Amino acid sequence: MVLCIVSSILILCAVHSLFVYSNFDLLSFIVALVTFSILLLVSSSSLMLISRKVIVVVSITVPIAFVIAIIQTLGLYPLEFRGNEVLGLMRFTFLFAEPSHYSLVLALCSLIAIISPTHPLIRCLLFVGLILTWSLSGFCIFILGYIGYKFYTRGILKSFFISMLLCVVLLYLWFFWLQNSTFWLASKIESIIDLYSGNNIGASSAMLRYNSIILGPYFLIRNISFGNEWVSLLGMGFGNVSEWVQNYYRLNYALPEITDANNIISNVLISNGLVGLICYFFACTHYAGFNLNKVFISIMMLVILSLFSGYAFGSFAVLTLLLTRIYILLVINDDNSIKH
Repeated sequence: MVLCIVSSILILCAVHSLFVYSNFDLLSFIVALVTFSILLLVSSSSLMLISRKVIVVVSITVPIAFVIAIIQTLGLYPLEFRGNEVLGLMRFTFLFAEPSHYSLVLALCSLIAIISPTHPLIRCLLFVGLILTWSLSGFCIFILGYIGYKFYTRGILKSFFISMLLCVVLLYLWFFWLQNSTFWLASKIESIIDLYSGNNIGASSAMLRYNSIILGPYFLIRNISFGNEWVSLLGMGFGNVSEWVQNYYRLNYALPEITDANNIISNVLISNGLVGLICYFFACTHYAGFNLNKVFISIMMLVILSLFSGYAFGSFAVLTLLLTRIYILLVINDDNSIKH
């Protein structure tokens, strides 16, 4: 019944875009429908049954990623990928297009391995793999997820001090090691500082991440101000997002080559509007029932994931969203075991 309602809403968004923009991508619509179906139909109990097997499988990919990194460093890798060398070795990508994609999977699996009973070797493989992606996205997902776990299960006061200690360590590393270093992470942090200082940093990852966050709200405000309330509610449909994003970057930054909204929430808002976003939130949190705490942590993890991923639909979206659900279920269960 719920899937039928969601499917009907997706069809409504698609029909609206067809009449307004005369453009409709059937394949994108099918991918979105399949994504919603999996999120709604896969039960939490089945996910928990396979959670340990999942992290074992992901841990096995780390040695393979090491071999691939060596081959990439030697310049013999035939597949297309985006990466660079750090400390004389290409960043781990495994079979993903870039290190950040692989790092999100490793970060979520590392969080699962910390919360659930896991063999030390598996944890070690996951942590090493995450570090060798050298992806700030993966590091942030892991740190924020771990802090969220502590806040939810161990009390606010203790978690606050843990967070403050972590901030002190990070500041120490920045001011006494990274700030004047040529290390890869230093340039990443420097680009973020330059961005918020108002400096022009071109099409850097920091600029794209920042704009990906504001794309969705900008889309809503712009359409409401021009009297296009229906577009704000139902979005531009499937097949029109890339053109809108391209126009945004061309008009604001003279960068017409950028066509992706690198944020899950912004992606859903532009393609399916506020109505579609509500459906998306429901698909990602329905397993929490009417428990406000569970719904809150589910939405917060979706928001955090959105900061580092623009894949709202498709296989990578399903993988990361289901891993996120396993993490949340473990956090909730761990909290219940403490209370009882």
